Amino acid sequence: MKKILHFDNILYYNISFINGNVFYAIEYLYYLKKDFYLIIKIPSINIKNKIIKLWKEKYNNKINEIQDKIFFILNQKVITKNCLLLDGYSINDYNKNLFTKNIIYNYGDHEKSLKISFRNSKIITIGDKEIGCNVEYHYPLFINFSLFKELNDLNIKKDIFIEDKRDNSSSDIYKRKRNIKNFHEQFNHLIYYKENFWERANRLIPECKFYSKKINFYNYDNFLDSADLRYRRKYEYYDINKSNIKEWFYEQFKIY
Repeated sequence: MKKILHFDNILYYNISFINGNVFYAIEYLYYLKKDFYLIIKIPSINIKNKIIKLWKEKYNNKINEIQDKIFFILNQKVITKNCLLLDGYSINDYNKNLFTKNIIYNYGDHEKSLKISFRNSKIITIGDKEIGCNVEYHYPLFINFSLFKELNDLNIKKDIFIEDKRDNSSSDIYKRKRNIKNFHEQFNHLIYYKENFWERANRLIPECKFYSKKINFYNYDNFLDSADLRYRRKYEYYDINKSNIKEWFYEQFKIY
């Protein structure tokens, strides 16, 4: 494997464990497939195999169009002109494994001073201002529903899936079983409980709306987060293909 990889435009993720970022990664890549590559830094090859398995299970055959646009790396250095960071953690690789001139960063709150940390690069911050993200531009994370598999209603079990994020919940949300095989075929009714828990880019609720599942949402706190907003709105509001973010990316990165 090459020790240094060179690109013009990339999405970059440092993923040490399986979470929702593996889905945002490929969904944004497909949306930007003409000019972007996806670089995923992983701790082991086993993680790569698990991610690919999840993608094949969740998405339709469109993902086959972008296989040559995806690079899994271990410790290689990446040099690029433009870099899109959609999570909060991967920015820690800046000037270590990742070297770039221009950054669009879906900003979290862990960096105390962006100007000090990125004085040699141009950085633009995006995020969901409605839920309190301190960013320059209001662009919440979108979902690429065009990649989702069609489901036969006859194959969807008449069952309930409970997402319980309450302080007094008897289940530990961080230890509950995740990555359930054929997840959206296992239930037709979502019950979601929330208390003293803040979500930045909830996927579960809009995905359930896309598949026309019944949803009961119970909020026991005063935190406005993405779960609240995505429950109130139609899933199309978060459909990346109905947004203008591609044009905005290209304008900021000066891709012609």
